[in-house]
Amino acid sequence: MELEQLLAETGKLTEAIAVCNRAIQDDPNNAEAYDRLGWALSQQGYLAEAISAYNQALRVNPTLAEAHNHLGLALSQQGNTREAIRAYSRAIQLKPNLEEAHRNLDVALRKQGVYPANGSPQNGYTSFRPMGQAAALSGRPGPATRPPASNGSTPSTAVGQSLSPDRPQTQSSEHSKRRSLALAGAGTVGLTGLLLGGWLLYGQLAGSLPKLLAGQPTPSIENIRDLKQASTPVVTLVAARQLNQGDIQVGERAIEVLLDRGALTQTATALTPILNKEADDPIVNFLMGRLAWQFVQSGNRLYTVEDARQSWEKAARIKPTVLNQNALGFAYYAEGQLDRASQAWLQALQTAGEGPDSTAMEQTAVSTQDSLTAYAGLALISMKKAEKEPPRKGAILQSEAINLRQRVLMDDPVNFQPKALRKNWLWSEQTIKEWETLLSLKRK
Repeated sequence: MELEQLLAETGKLTEAIAVCNRAIQDDPNNAEAYDRLGWALSQQGYLAEAISAYNQALRVNPTLAEAHNHLGLALSQQGNTREAIRAYSRAIQLKPNLEEAHRNLDVALRKQGVYPANGSPQNGYTSFRPMGQAAALSGRPGPATRPPASNGSTPSTAVGQSLSPDRPQTQSSEHSKRRSLALAGAGTVGLTGLLLGGWLLYGQLAGSLPKLLAGQPTPSIENIRDLKQASTPVVTLVAARQLNQGDIQVGERAIEVLLDRGALTQTATALTPILNKEADDPIVNFLMGRLAWQFVQSGNRLYTVEDARQSWEKAARIKPTVLNQNALGFAYYAEGQLDRASQAWLQALQTAGEGPDSTAMEQTAVSTQDSLTAYAGLALISMKKAEKEPPRKGAILQSEAINLRQRVLMDDPVNFQPKALRKNWLWSEQTIKEWETLLSLKRK
């Protein structure tokens, strides 16, 4: 055992800090020494300094799972639960049998409102479900999952109170395998809370196929109408199987049916198993972005607009589409990045053949709804910018906003009314309210 670790374990924290500092002076690239320094500092209550030490350890060795886990503990103590979840998740991805990180992640997810699916582990593995989501894959309504009663069996604080960063953990190989599978697909760390149970849920769903299909026709995967008429668990299974077989386009149709229904947990169940092998597929990244976006709109606190935006940015880098650029525009707009939102919506128009390089004939044709969505976004940006400009320039921008609004309403007077927009997953309630403000503007 290293001297600094021994000193920390015996409570001689000041001495441990001194030994760690000497080790770092002798070898500035000693990531383990930075990690142990952070651990000793955190035990003394110096959280900011501890976090700095952990970050230095990870700059030296980004694959040091223990440092990610310890960083998560310090962040959690600071009240930064979301970033702690990211740190624990990265630790588990790097070292799936790091049991401390699993337990710390469990505690952090509970703080964020995500609880074990049935309130108790299943075969040594805990399947998580975001609070308030559909209670059962069968499609039947059920009560939202509640936290287990406080009876002393549930940990009340993050695990890791032992001062040994490297204490070995014991667990069965099957337990380790299932934990590893649960996180193997989590390409976007911010979605970890959603994806934790994906593999397990997929296995449960596939195993119950005969019962799910009993008494109902199997949908034709080529016919979107059949998919729309099928039950949610059947559509989930179709999506998961097609995606797992590499048929992304057919799987995409089924995923879109699920997302249109708001079946967000089921969508995650189907997407999770393919995230590793299809990490660079633009369709998969777009769907992951849409899933995160819809979770944000549903009020789920585990997800942010940033999660959606990062997935859409990756999809756009690989293969830009009008829909992807529109989605990016809404994400940037929600974040207050108006210039980047404007760029995304202009790119959407160019992709649709309505940008500055389009011919006059193309520009006079009736625009598609996707193009009109981009025009609507640009109108919102002009209105917002007008509010911050001097009166003269503000009037010009407001007139531009009204012109763009009129173009949208002239080509489609129905689908850009607030009632219709509330059925469109791209439009958040806040953006719809701002569109209502724009609709009420009159020329001066």
